[in-house]
Parts: sequence; C-alpha cells; structure tokens
Amino acid sequence: MLKRIINWANQNEGFIALVGVILMLGGLLLPGLVRVSLSSVAPTLVSFIQQYKEIVVWIGIFLLVFAFALVAMNHRKRLRKIEEKIQVLENLPETLLDETASANLSSWSFGIDQWTSDQDGLSVTKSRFGGICKIGATWENYEFIFEFKIMHQCAGWIVRAKSDNQYVMIQCNDKQVRPHTLTVSQMPDGKWRRGFGVIKEVDHNLALKEWNKARTEVKGHSIKVWINETLVWSDSELLKDFSMGTVGFRCSHDEHALFRYIKVVRA
Repeated sequence: MLKRIINWANQNEGFIALVGVILMLGGLLLPGLVRVSLSSVAPTLVSFIQQYKEIVVWIGIFLLVFAFALVAMNHRKRLRKIEEKIQVLENLPETLLDETASANLSSWSFGIDQWTSDQDGLSVTKSRFGGICKIGATWENYEFIFEFKIMHQCAGWIVRAKSDNQYVMIQCNDKQVRPHTLTVSQMPDGKWRRGFGVIKEVDHNLALKEWNKARTEVKGHSIKVWINETLVWSDSELLKDFSMGTVGFRCSHDEHALFRYIKVVRA
C-alpha cells in the first residue's frame, strides 16, 4: 500500500503542489472573507475556520515542500538513469551505423536523386551531390565499411560530411581511385557555389569483382582507403578542413552502383 502511495506521489508532483497552494492561500485568505460575510450569520463556522486556519496553512506549506522534494528526487533519478544509459552505450560494441539501419532508405538524405533499396542493396544513380546519412554530423574517427558493385562507370562514397555542401568523396572505377572534395565558395558576383575538386588520380591494377569490399578510415587529419583488403590510397593531411561528419554515397549523372552490408565503426 505504501509503495502504491509513493508511486502515485512520484507521478503527481504537480497536483500535490497545486493542493498545497490552494490550502495555503485558503488558510490565509478564507478566514478574513468568512469573517466579513458570515460573522453575523454563522459565528460557529467562523470560529471553527479561525481556529484551524494555521493548521491548514501549515498543511499547505508541507505539501508544497513535499512536492518540491519529489521533483528534486525524481530529477536526480532521471539524471542517474541517463548516466547509466551513457555508461551502457560507452561499453557497447563501437558500431555507429549498423547494416540493418543503413539498408533502409529512411536513414539517408538524398533529395530527389534516384536512390532505391531492394534485396541487392542500395542503388544510387543520378545523384549529383550525393546523399548522406541522417545521423552522424558529429562523428570524427571511424571506419566506413561496405560492399559495392559498379553497374556503370564508377562507385562513389562520402566521408566526413558536415552537410551535403562539404565532404570528402572517393570515386572508384576499373582503373583509378579518384578522391574529391566538395566545398562551397563565393563567386565574384557574390553568389555561393558548391563544386568538386579532384585531389588525386590513383591508378590501380585491382581485378574488381562483381562485389567488392571497401573500407575507409578517417582519423584526425588522415584518411586511408582499402579495396578488397588492399590499401590503395592514403593522405595524412587531407581532412584538416573536414574535422567531423557523416557518411554517404554519390553517383552522378549516368554513374550507377549498388551498395550493401553498410556499417560505420568507431576507429
């Protein structure tokens, strides 16, 4: 019974405080009103209210203090629960984006570009500026891991995307890996324009399979890219202007690729 009362009180701090205010104000104001209006009609009632007004006021004050104490204790409990959840999250496997969530189109922001999802994975084409994950704007050090199949020309993937205006994009075709950066710059006419810059063209002799595995590590200012477990490119300073950001994919115009088994793991 006591446990039920405590549970009810914890869930109704506002109601208890309201009753306390009513009793306190009633104890202070009601006797004067009754004395003026009923002193000649009901002197016994007036005397009764006068006699117990202090008790009513103190009950009201007690309920107010009790309600505030409940609020404080419940606030501490909520903080403790949040701290416990944070501790649990810190001890979980360091997966930021798992394969199940990444296979869902609702996890990505890609405007009106042609993205679809089926049993073959994410299909990306006609995606001029690409699409990025809806979470992860503050991610810093991580590995972006997935499998890709080039359907036409090349596959492109994005890391450290602060927004769809600023990121690093790695493009891979049968002969080259071509890292790009996307930035926004102000033109002489005062307008802002976003554009890609090719950082490097890295030739490779990989025998790309139907499905290939890509792993991209971003850590501090450095970036490393492996394809089918072969390190194909790295740069120790490229990311100094791309300190944090999420992941994504980009296949512009007629470029077309499929992506599957997508996940992000903290590095």
